Amino acid sequence: MLIFVQLGFFVASDEVICETNVTSLYTKYHKRAKRSIFQLAGMIKCITGCDPMLYKGYGCYCGLHGQGVPVDVIDKKHDRCYDYSSCPHLLVYLMPYQWTCLRPGLGVCGTADYNSINEKCSYQLCECDRLFAQCIGQYECPRKKPECGISSMVYTFMGK
Repeated sequence: MLIFVQLGFFVASDEVICETNVTSLYTKYHKRAKRSIFQLAGMIKCITGCDPMLYKGYGCYCGLHGQGVPVDVIDKKHDRCYDYSSCPHLLVYLMPYQWTCLRPGLGVCGTADYNSINEKCSYQLCECDRLFAQCIGQYECPRKKPECGISSMVYTFMGK
């Protein structure tokens, strides 16, 4: 049985169509949920094969305090998904989750007890990371990071 959860990507069966008004797919593969920002890096490596550091400070919108006009299709998608989750804003970059890389190109998230706010949040964050990795996996690994054009002071503050 497949259950749809509003998150931030439009998904049709197992195909990700990176759109703005979107919905994540509750996968049929499950485990117990746990996460950190390092798990996003692992998910990107598993699903895309790209070096996750290529996306650190990518564009204007990716990451904490992202803002401005997205520089391309990759920029902004991930944080938008976080906006649709039921997680408290301060936890979206810190909440752990459990996931498994079944094989290159296939990462799966653990299950969530929807009576537990923390487990629900963990699962939703895992799905955001998984769907984001699938979305960017449709494109070649970036050779260089697009620049945002914001001041170097803001850039330094944002860790880019």
